[in-house]
Amino acid sequence: MAAEHGDGWMPIVEDVTEFETQLTQLQRLCEQTEQREIEVTAVMFPEPNEHLLGRSAELGVRRCVMAAPFDDLSVLQAFLERYLHAAELAG
Repeated sequence: MAAEHGDGWMPIVEDVTEFETQLTQLQRLCEQTEQREIEVTAVMFPEPNEHLLGRSAELGVRRCVMAAPFDDLSVLQAFLERYLHAAELAG
């Protein structure tokens, strides 16, 4: 559906290998339907790791969505610092 009618795709990403396979399939379907490349927003749940973020960036993902802990300000701040660092490394 995304390749034929959409302009974006927002998968839940938990496994790098599965995500790579899905992206390859999406790119192939886009070529078959003469669609331009579709922007991908990766949803990382429950919590991503640096490898998953880095590989997603290498695969062309420019935006990730993840749930941040918000019950404790210090925990939230540590979470944001950790992923800010990962984002800077990714690109």
